Amino acid sequence: MMICFITFERSSEDHLFSNNANIILLTISLNLNTTFYLGFMSLQDQLIEVLSKMVAFDTSINPDHNVFPNNDCANYIISYGEKYGYTSLQVQDCYFMKNGEKIHEIYPVVLYKKGELEGPTVLFLGHIDVVPVSETELKAWKSSPFEPVVHSGKLWGRGSGDMKGGVAAFLEAFKDFKIKKGNVVIALSGDEEIGGLDSVPQVIEALKSNNLLPNYVINAEGSGEAVIVTKRRGGTQIEYEFDLNYHTIEGEVKSKKFISQEGGGSESLHSMGFLLGSDIHAMMVAGKYSMDKPVINVISSSSKTNSVPSEVLLETVNTLVTKEEKSEINYSKGLTGIMHALASIGSLNWPIVPSKFGPSICPNLMEVNKETGKGKITFDIRSMLKDNTSHEILAELISKHFETYNVKTKSNIILAIDPVNVDPTHPLAVITSKFAKQNGFEILTVGEKLGGASDTRYFTSLDIPGIELGPLALNGHGQNEAVDLKSIEKLVHIYRQVFTELTD
Repeated sequence: MMICFITFERSSEDHLFSNNANIILLTISLNLNTTFYLGFMSLQDQLIEVLSKMVAFDTSINPDHNVFPNNDCANYIISYGEKYGYTSLQVQDCYFMKNGEKIHEIYPVVLYKKGELEGPTVLFLGHIDVVPVSETELKAWKSSPFEPVVHSGKLWGRGSGDMKGGVAAFLEAFKDFKIKKGNVVIALSGDEEIGGLDSVPQVIEALKSNNLLPNYVINAEGSGEAVIVTKRRGGTQIEYEFDLNYHTIEGEVKSKKFISQEGGGSESLHSMGFLLGSDIHAMMVAGKYSMDKPVINVISSSSKTNSVPSEVLLETVNTLVTKEEKSEINYSKGLTGIMHALASIGSLNWPIVPSKFGPSICPNLMEVNKETGKGKITFDIRSMLKDNTSHEILAELISKHFETYNVKTKSNIILAIDPVNVDPTHPLAVITSKFAKQNGFEILTVGEKLGGASDTRYFTSLDIPGIELGPLALNGHGQNEAVDLKSIEKLVHIYRQVFTELTD
């Protein structure tokens, strides 16, 4: 006679990741003194396992401090994919470049599965690099950023929301999924946080060479809200060099400080979220104040092109003083013209198409070098440009505007990011929205999102429709970053259903 005992055990909901976390154990005891353990992992447990392993890899990237990830995370994903039937596609010659020199290798990942029948190719897009955790920020973390912790229905750790949570979703979505028609491609860049310039174009070339250039792209970028992003403004960063052209005038020196302020009360001072009329940009206000005043010097507190200065110090000459108070003062005609021009720069005829956020014009950096007699102002402009020639048109437009204030400039476009501009009624967006709703992933918005750029633009610039739908994330780029596990689980089903309908 055989006696069988079946017991179920489940660990607590709150735990540090371990190989046995949340595994249901089926124990069968026989009179043969033999015990068998059969482990069954729920979908959420599988997601926790793969996501925890990815988050545990420190894939921080910051070229300014020579911080680059190694290939451990990429190799783990490739091995995981190959275990479940994905084929890995080699991407050649990916290096972070500076002044034409190879500085450090970048490690993108491309996995694919081909269906039994020919059909459309759907590419699921992501990235595995993360922003570094500074020493100051580290003090505010409740746990180690690269030792993932699960509690309160979230997985906490650097990169969990931006964007390894999304990567986990589509890895799990298709690992055991039999593809009848079409192809599924998973493409992960290794340098998205610094623009993706040194890996995504190479990924696209590899896809072309293997006849895998997609018909559709879905980016699993995490977000604080349930949104399907079909539009993102592009970015144009331009520096203008000009002669300071010093002259002497009688008067007294006046100094005034101007403060930037985000209209919604946020402490964020990033160009991507600054809007004309809603927010206060210290440099723009200083430009307005400087009208009819000779300018001596301008000091911006910002040190990064995409960072709005928290404050700007403006030194001008007050000529309306008594003879006794006057002295000879050197002022810059070039700097005066530049600052005066800022007061009306927002009214230019920008080469853009309609956007619900309009253009953001952020003159963030100002350099004044008295030794060389040269000045430099650097803009970070976010807008829905008409096409990829609009960056040059925009740069020339500002140059001509400066000329009306008697300042000749030499412009240099240091970064040109094309916008993403897909119609919200495109079938890709409509189908994704339908299945999101069916799976209880309530979408708040389908359309344009205010924020930074994403790798989607590299594909939409080739007229390939691309959208973004990722898990619900918390504190991206900040302390105590986290991702909602239930939202990742829902995305697994959504991605499968969207793929099936697109390729049917």
